[in-house]
Amino acid sequence: MLKKRLGAPIIYLKSTKSTQDVVEDAALKGAPEGYTVVAENLEQARGRMGRPFYTAKGGLYFSLLLRPNLKISEITVLPLAVGVAVAKSIEDESLGCALKWPNDCLVNSRKVCGVLVESATKGENLLYVIVGVGLNANIPIEGIPEWLRAEATTLQHELGRSIDLPSILNRILAYFEWLYDDLQTNGPPLTLNEWLKRDILRGRSVTIEYLGRELTVVVRGLSENGLLMVESKEGRINLNSAEVTIKSWLDRG
Repeated sequence: MLKKRLGAPIIYLKSTKSTQDVVEDAALKGAPEGYTVVAENLEQARGRMGRPFYTAKGGLYFSLLLRPNLKISEITVLPLAVGVAVAKSIEDESLGCALKWPNDCLVNSRKVCGVLVESATKGENLLYVIVGVGLNANIPIEGIPEWLRAEATTLQHELGRSIDLPSILNRILAYFEWLYDDLQTNGPPLTLNEWLKRDILRGRSVTIEYLGRELTVVVRGLSENGLLMVESKEGRINLNSAEVTIKSWLDRG
């Protein structure tokens, strides 16, 4: 699958504070949809809710500019589409990949990739969206801090070999373009179906931090806009990624 317009142009940087910030600056200057920045090193990488994101030499780090024809309420599906695109690209390397809502890709139950989606709005109008991907690609397991190895892994470690970074970048962009175009034309069903094939949380008991308190809930699936549907003693709740942090997840119940 070859990319079409996303990833045009691609800007390669040796090092930068954050590819998200570089693309945001380009967006404000009128850069077109598809503008992509790839960096070998990130000095101030960030994840969801502004948390620091660990990076190392050999990782694939990039951000992509989108100017989608979507309602603000519909952009909650975009992180899921990116996760599916990454998962399918990893599967092309003959590795299984699971997805953990809202933005983690897992190999053998350990995180190998994180996704960050940030948007700019004006009133009810969506101005642009910036998609960020951080993939632990050609990093030896020794390159991951020991305290993080119980939760994170790398493709090189799992495969026993390195991968071609331009090739997997191209595949991620191509798979995402397929889902992104379908989302704008047909809505979320394709993306949600592809996500649910790989969903590691559905049917599990999870501990979440929600509105300042911890709750134990059972994950029931995804809403039509990609929100996490959970069931607690208080009933069913649909959660967006800004509302909830998953603290732990247990065996299926």
